[in-house]
Amino acid sequence: MIKFLYGNEPYLIARTKEELVSSLSMPEMNLFCSNSWNGEIREALATLPFVDDKRVVVLDLDRPSSLDCESFKEYLKKPSATSDLLIILREVDFRTKFCSELKKSGLITMCDKFKDEGTLTREIGLYLKQQGASMDKDALSIFICRENYFEVPEVNFFNIKNDLDMLISINKSISKGMVEQFVPDNATVNDFALAKLIASKDVVAVRKHINMVPESDTMRILALLLREYRIAFKALYFNESEIGVRFVSLKGKLSKTQLLNSIRICTDAMEDIKSGKLSCSYALKVVTGKLLAL
Repeated sequence: MIKFLYGNEPYLIARTKEELVSSLSMPEMNLFCSNSWNGEIREALATLPFVDDKRVVVLDLDRPSSLDCESFKEYLKKPSATSDLLIILREVDFRTKFCSELKKSGLITMCDKFKDEGTLTREIGLYLKQQGASMDKDALSIFICRENYFEVPEVNFFNIKNDLDMLISINKSISKGMVEQFVPDNATVNDFALAKLIASKDVVAVRKHINMVPESDTMRILALLLREYRIAFKALYFNESEIGVRFVSLKGKLSKTQLLNSIRICTDAMEDIKSGKLSCSYALKVVTGKLLAL
C-alpha cells in the first residue's frame, strides 16, 4: 500500500498515522520513519517484516519535489508487497505535473478540517467520552464559538483537544462557567504577543501590555500563556504536525527547565486565583515577574 496524506487538519493526519502504526505488534522492529526519499528508506521498504505481516514506513516531507525522481517513480510502478508506505506532505502545488499526476492516481488522501459543526460536535463528544468527561449543551455551544474553528485557519482539532484537556484537568464535568473563564476566545485573540515579549525579556513592553489587560481577562490571558508554554514544551520532542500547529512561536527560545517552570508558574497562579489566594488585579504582575526572572 502507498498512501499520501495532505491537508490543513493535522489531527486527521496524525490519527491516520497512529491507526497504521497501532496495527503493528512490534513497532520497534517494523516501523521506519524518515524525512527524505533515499537509499535507507528504499532498503527499509525492501526489508521483510519481523512477526508482523507488514512493515510500516513513514515519509514526512515538506514538499513532494524530492519524490520527482526515477527511483520513486519506479517504486510507484512496483511497490513492496510486505511494506506499507505512508507519505505525509506539508505543501503541495497541484499545478505541477508531478503533483497533478499523483492527484489523478487517487493515492492522495485529503485531511482537511471538518466541514460542519455537526461533525466537529461529534468529534468533541467522542473525545470527552474517551476521557470520561462531559460537557453540558450550553457549555459546548460557547466552547465551539470561542474556538472559532471554522474561521481561524490556525485553529485545528489539536488546539481543541488541548483546551479540552485543560478543562478536564480542572473538572471532568465541564460547565458553561468553566468555558467562559478558562477558554481563550479565538474570535478576538489573534496572537500571543505576551509570551513572545516575556521570552525576549522586554520588561517595559511586558508591563505596558499587562497594564492594558482588563481584570476580567486575567484568567483568559493566563490560559493563553499556559497553552503557549505547553505547545513549546511538546515541540522539544515532536514536530509541528504531531502537536497540531503550523508554527511554534516560542520554539527554541526557552530551555526544557524554563518551560516546565513557566507551566508551573501559570498553573499555580490559576489555582491561587480560584482558591482566593491571589487577586486577578495582581496576578499578571506576579506571573510575568516570575517568568521574566527565569
